[in-house]
Amino acid sequence: MRSFLTLSILIGCLSIDFAAAADPPPQASSRILGEDTRRWLELQRSGASASETPQRLPAPAATATYKRYVDSFKHEIPEFFKIERGTHGGMSN
Repeated sequence: MRSFLTLSILIGCLSIDFAAAADPPPQASSRILGEDTRRWLELQRSGASASETPQRLPAPAATATYKRYVDSFKHEIPEFFKIERGTHGGMSN
């Protein structure tokens, strides 16, 4: 009984996804790719929707962030990164 319920839910979800893919919203076909992104960037640039309440970083966090930034100059930027096998894609210099 439980497997039948799971199978029914899975089939229902798949049919909803296929139905959504088959009938795109009317404006989607006429929109230029990237138009929404450009609008969001312009909204950020203009500040038209900016909060009037200043968003401040608490002093301890600001201090730690600045210290990390300053400390980053203590190490030279390597010309390339060596990928070590067996580290699940981790990188080291």
